[in-house]
Amino acid sequence: MKKYIILIVLFLVGCSTLSDDYNIAELKIRQISEKEVVEYFDDGTGIIIFAFPESEWCQQFMPLANDLGDSTTLYYFNVESIRERNTESYQSIYKEIKDFLSSNGYDPLLYEKIWVPTIVAVKNGEVLGVHVGTTDDHVKVSGVLPSLTDSQETEVKMDIIRIINKIK
Repeated sequence: MKKYIILIVLFLVGCSTLSDDYNIAELKIRQISEKEVVEYFDDGTGIIIFAFPESEWCQQFMPLANDLGDSTTLYYFNVESIRERNTESYQSIYKEIKDFLSSNGYDPLLYEKIWVPTIVAVKNGEVLGVHVGTTDDHVKVSGVLPSLTDSQETEVKMDIIRIINKIK
């Protein structure tokens, strides 16, 4: 009996989709695997979004990214499980992002992990641009994350476009 319950739970968890997780009707972003992410950092070209559905910031970010993307340039990776397990792949990806941020004036002490959402431009395996978060002023107030304002949405979209343009 326990076997069947475990199988049912695994099946239901596995049925979650990117469009369901982020309430996106027409999906323009392609979800990729851990192996594919590592390959992009080896010699690939594309825009990779590191996020996970339990993040309130990601919930507001992903539909905006989807509106600007197409399946040939935007890729999504749910970084939560490899971040928690601190896998070898995660350490490799994290080092690439942290090195880029450090060399571009970001305080490396702020980035002890891959924060979400993080969007990364990779061209021929080289990181050309990184954007972390939504906007600097999009913070929780009394424990609640407010919806992005129109000006914040515009700022997020401009940041996404800036990252996309890095590989064009």
